[in-house]
Amino acid sequence: MTTTTMTKAPKIPKFDGMPTGYTYSEGASALLFSGKHDIKALRLEVPALGKEFADTQFIGTDPSGVLLYNDDRDLDLGGTIYYKVYKIASDPVDHIQIKFSHNEFKQGEPDPVCHAEFWAADRNDTVSAAKMDGYFYQGTWKELDISFAPTHFSHSGDIDKISVYAKSINKKATLTDLSENVHFEVDGNLYFRDETTIWQGKQANYNNDRVVFYTDDYLATDFIAYFIPHDTPGDTLGVKAENTKILKVTWD
Repeated sequence: MTTTTMTKAPKIPKFDGMPTGYTYSEGASALLFSGKHDIKALRLEVPALGKEFADTQFIGTDPSGVLLYNDDRDLDLGGTIYYKVYKIASDPVDHIQIKFSHNEFKQGEPDPVCHAEFWAADRNDTVSAAKMDGYFYQGTWKELDISFAPTHFSHSGDIDKISVYAKSINKKATLTDLSENVHFEVDGNLYFRDETTIWQGKQANYNNDRVVFYTDDYLATDFIAYFIPHDTPGDTLGVKAENTKILKVTWD
């Protein structure tokens, strides 16, 4: 098992329209989810600060960008924080903007003063695929405590089964109901909090950007594990974000 190491991001990207009034910036990744029964959710990971923001639901796709903030004391651990997601039109690639505030966002009213913002290039049209443009809710900042293991996904193209193998933690799984005639061999990392509970991930929210393992659409309140492919040109898991599938999972 490999444990994440908290390191400073060497380069902070810039985005059209990104505000300049914040004091500090750190590399971060936003994870958005949209599933059955109109479930929507957000998770933001900031490794350099050892923190994550979550609204107690699922995780999803993975646009990497930058978190802007003035004081890390504003990233209250355990206190209620409100957020709102925006899709920002830009050429050639649209941006994702997520605002964080100690005060509530309200429909039809100006946004409250924000203590932090996340910006990233939305290359996979994540905000639209998750139907989260203008979506607002609440969550909390937490200590980032997650591990990962190198993992391989493979599909022969002529059978309705995807093989998953995380050698370093000796975990194998089979995903079914893909119904796509594609062949792939994709490597990446499987992220999880507790290695002993990975088997509880009986369903997978599946597309090219990521695979989210969870218990079921009604009872789950958090992810069990999630897979992020390496950013290798030409690699694909066979399903675009706008066509996200729900697959059955069986762990060996």
